[in-house]
Amino acid sequence: MGFERQEGSFTYARILEDAEQDIVFAADYFPTYQPDEEVHLHPTMPLGMRSVTKAVLELVAGNKSLLADAPEIIVSQPIVFTAPKEQHARWFASSHSSRRPIRRT
Repeated sequence: MGFERQEGSFTYARILEDAEQDIVFAADYFPTYQPDEEVHLHPTMPLGMRSVTKAVLELVAGNKSLLADAPEIIVSQPIVFTAPKEQHARWFASSHSSRRPIRRT
């Protein structure tokens, strides 16, 4: 189904003609800022565009260190930023909530 498991995250990748879109579900375990929860999910959306990467690498004469050694990532923002601010949510889960969906706050 396009999912790839990486340590501490779940990644869904979508390969387009000249871009790669990902949705990454990173997690904080036993977050101190939410003591009743065991997991805080942080979905993010990295976007890479091959034509932009090529142009940027030409601008820095191939020196990837000038691009934080990550020229292929053009944008990587929390998925919550795609919603209006009044609709922002945080996703938590814990063993005592396993019989119900992940709780949004």
